[in-house]
This record gives sequence, structure tokens and C-alpha cells, in this order.
Amino acid sequence: MQSLGFVDLLKHPRLSRLFAARWLGQATDGLFQSALASFVLFSPERKASALSAALAFAVVLLPYSLIGPFVGTVLDRVSRQRAVFFSNLFRATSLLLIAFLLSQGRTGVELTFVVLITFGLNRLILAALSAGLPLLVDGESLISANAMAVTGGSVLLVIGGGIGFGLRKVFDSFHNADKSDALMILVAAIGYVVASLLILRLKRNEIGPLAHQKTEASLSHGFSEMREGFVFLARHSDVARGIVATAIQRGGLNSLLIVAILLERNTFHSSLKPEDGLSGIAVALSLSGVGITIGALVAPYGVKKYGRHRWIRAM
Repeated sequence: MQSLGFVDLLKHPRLSRLFAARWLGQATDGLFQSALASFVLFSPERKASALSAALAFAVVLLPYSLIGPFVGTVLDRVSRQRAVFFSNLFRATSLLLIAFLLSQGRTGVELTFVVLITFGLNRLILAALSAGLPLLVDGESLISANAMAVTGGSVLLVIGGGIGFGLRKVFDSFHNADKSDALMILVAAIGYVVASLLILRLKRNEIGPLAHQKTEASLSHGFSEMREGFVFLARHSDVARGIVATAIQRGGLNSLLIVAILLERNTFHSSLKPEDGLSGIAVALSLSGVGITIGALVAPYGVKKYGRHRWIRAM
């Protein structure tokens, strides 16, 4: 069977439903993250530093590192459709609490704790949707569908961030900075509710798990799978090098983003007018969205013509 093209994948009746739920959720992630960045790093009442920026990124990335190996054990026990539905609803509820904390200008451990839970649920949702892809399309189209899901999600994440920065300017006309950030969080909560409703267009067990996966699921199984993963990497150096290269690339990109945030916040503009720095970051994120889109369009042709390894080295 021939692999489906871009348009065919978008028109796929079952796959398009998964894309809609995933992409709206990730666009809302961008809106949510822009509100947090605005509150923590671009509020007039707070002086952004390298430490505060690094801590903010740590809060965002920590759930992915801690719960990643064990997400599969949850998703192999319950309906993935239901997991996505209730996780999005819980995220919407948690955002109501975050909005209250932001409106009060509170940046203590309670805010960090709720934000960590929210990002941890995001890891669960994305893993569930990725795990369900093989059950919606044939093997020949799976790689293309996965690439489209990830790339589209990245683009929508940037777009959501841009929308968030735009909303911040609108809300700033009527409220102080903290109240504006809280209102952005409330808009994000609505986005998560809609994303939870969109996943209901898929049937309860349409994205798994399969019967044999349910019998294998356990906490110890999560540890054993993680161990098997390290063994596999030790035996296949090509895969290990790819993961290391990806880690270095993402670490470098995150470092550059932190530098860009601090330059826009404290150097390129007056520290007394952080909203000017916020506009600069919005422009930078918009350009990165353009870059992601161009990369997604060009990469398949580059890999086909020059090969995967030569293309990666060239990039």
C-alpha cells in the first residue's frame, strides 16, 4: 500500500480528529507558556535574571524527564482516549488555580507545584496521542503521520505563543500586568476544555491500548522497558548518537532562547518597560515558527536526495 500524502493525511477521517485535539492542545500550550513567561520574566515588578530564566525552563522540562519512563504504564492500563479527555479537563481546572495565584502576584512554591502538575499532564497527553497513531493509519503512512503530528504541533505551539503575546497587549489596556496574565491563563483553560471535547470524536478504545498491552502494564514493567531501552542504545550506537545529537541541539536551542529572553528583557530595551522586550520575543518566536515550517517542507526532500546522515550533518 502506498504512503498517503500530506493532503490525504489531513483528510483522513480518523487521523484528522486526533490532529485537531493534539494541535489545539499544543496551541493552548503556547498560550499558557507565554502567560507564564510574561508573569515570571516580563512583569514590571520582577527583575529577570539568568537564574530565574533557567528555573522557569526547569519547571517546564522537569515533568518530561521524571515521568516520561512511566507514562506508558498508565497509558497501557486505561483507555487513551479517556486519559486525554480527563487530563485536559484537569489541566483546565488547574489553570483556574494558576490564574488566581497570578492575579494575586504569588510566585511561591504553590504556583510551582501546580505548574509542574500541568506540564506533567501535557507529557501524558502527547504520549497517549503518539501511541494511538499506529492504530489509525497503516504502517506505510505512519512515519509521515507522526512527522506531521509533531511538526504541526510545534508550529501551533509557536502560533499559540504569538496569540498569547497579542492578548497580553489587549488586556494591558484594561488591567495591570498580573491581572492580564491571569486573564490569558483563563483563555488557555477554555482551550483545554475544547481540546478535551474534540478527543471525544474518537471512540473510547480507538487509540488503544490493545488487549495484550493491558495485561503487560505495571510499574515494574516501566522500569524494565527503560532498562531495555538503555541496552538497545548500547547495542546500536547509531541510534545512541542520534539521541545525543538531539539532546545537544535542544540544549543549545534552549540556551539561546534564554539568552534572547534576557537580552530583550534587560539589554535591548529599558528594564522599566518589559512590554517592549515581550514584543521582541514575540517577533523572534514568529520567525522561529516560519523556520519550523520551512524545515518541515524542505527536510523530506533533503533526506530523499542526500540521505538521512548527510542531511543531518549538513544541518
